[in-house]
Amino acid sequence: MQRPCPDVPLHGGGYCAASNEFVKLGRWVRTLAFIVLLAVSNAASARPPAWIDGSASSLPSRVDPAMPLAAERGGEALRHGDALGAIGAIATVADLAPEAISPDAALTLGVAQFEAGRLASAAATLHAAATGPLEPWADYYLGEALFYLRDYGPAADAFARAATSGAAVSERAGRRRAEALLQARSPLALAAFDAAIRSGETADLAWGRILAAKLVGSRDPGGMMREFWRRFPDHPAADLIERAVTARQPATVAERVDRSERLLRRGLAKRAFTEADLAGAAATTRPERAVAALARAKAFVAMRDYRPAEPSLRAAAADGEPDVASDALFLLGKAKLKAADPVAARAVFEEVAA
Repeated sequence: MQRPCPDVPLHGGGYCAASNEFVKLGRWVRTLAFIVLLAVSNAASARPPAWIDGSASSLPSRVDPAMPLAAERGGEALRHGDALGAIGAIATVADLAPEAISPDAALTLGVAQFEAGRLASAAATLHAAATGPLEPWADYYLGEALFYLRDYGPAADAFARAATSGAAVSERAGRRRAEALLQARSPLALAAFDAAIRSGETADLAWGRILAAKLVGSRDPGGMMREFWRRFPDHPAADLIERAVTARQPATVAERVDRSERLLRRGLAKRAFTEADLAGAAATTRPERAVAALARAKAFVAMRDYRPAEPSLRAAAADGEPDVASDALFLLGKAKLKAADPVAARAVFEEVAA
């Protein structure tokens, strides 16, 4: 299903953070949801139905015997990515006995409708399914359906209910609530992003927080943007804001080196090399040139290009402070080992130990 991009793209430039995050995490959430669903269904089968002992008078007065099997088949189809098959398995029975649909079947049907792009139907089904132990999951998917219907205020409310449930989906729901509030241009968005970040910061949350701060005008988005640009160099928004960030104050050697190291940790050696080169161009003192040379050499080593790494490492060892020099020599020894030159590697390691 091709979902629309929200009105305020969290990555800027037409990039949808919410859609991207859903693609990455949706399969995990679906799987977890149906683990819970099956557990609840199995537990329910071990005791008399609630409407027999009279503990839930709101439950259906009659149940079509085909409904449990339909729910099971629908869940199995959805787990295999067959949303239309899941809809067909449940809707046929539900159409014959709409008052007999169980919460687990309603949740399965609502999620299947959402996955098939039938957002309005999904929202109606999930609203009715939001009851019992599966309520947090129904609320979460109700929020997703409303979000992509661009009904951001009610979506935020649904995510809020899921976020405060204590269920496995609550943390994810808290993040999505913040995104929905931002799309709604609510002044509550900033506090929601702060709360979501306390549970675990991501680049998307940090960028959303900047947009929320800009929305209410209560923080310094310029300073926040520079920090974001430094800490999340591989995020699409970092490229978009680099010119504005560095126009006010040119990037320092330390910032460029930090970005290079972060890119290396993310496996982006070529981009790390570019940042290290920019650090070298900005360097004005011998220690700064040494730090930039070490960063450049690390990128060479990450690309398994050991020969050009040696001059940079030698330069870093000659010009750098003691900690930089020792790091450069140690990395040079490792590079010699990887280049199958153990004799040279031993000589370098002896130099480090001296």
